[in-house]
Amino acid sequence: MRFDATQAVVPLTPPTPLRLTDARGTRLRCLAGTVWVTVDGEYQDQVLLAGQSLVLETPLPALVTALGGGASVGVCAPLVARSAWRGRLNRWGLGRPMLASHARPAGA
Repeated sequence: MRFDATQAVVPLTPPTPLRLTDARGTRLRCLAGTVWVTVDGEYQDQVLLAGQSLVLETPLPALVTALGGGASVGVCAPLVARSAWRGRLNRWGLGRPMLASHARPAGA
């Protein structure tokens, strides 16, 4: 299994959100279910259905939560500064190897 530390697949189970700090340029892609993305200080939240994606444009903290049951989201580092971004994945608890059932080939 190949693991790319600049990408992670995160299973989400309500009510526990994924909290991202300083996520500017991070791409979120809803892989299954429905996810709700809210950014501190922004008035409008985003809801992503399976197959939809969003690039976070702010350094403010963001919460990603499953709606109506479980969901999974792909988290991809910005194209710039990927080496520094590996540290963010580790802080978020996403830097550990993925389970084989969640593994995705690089670039998929």
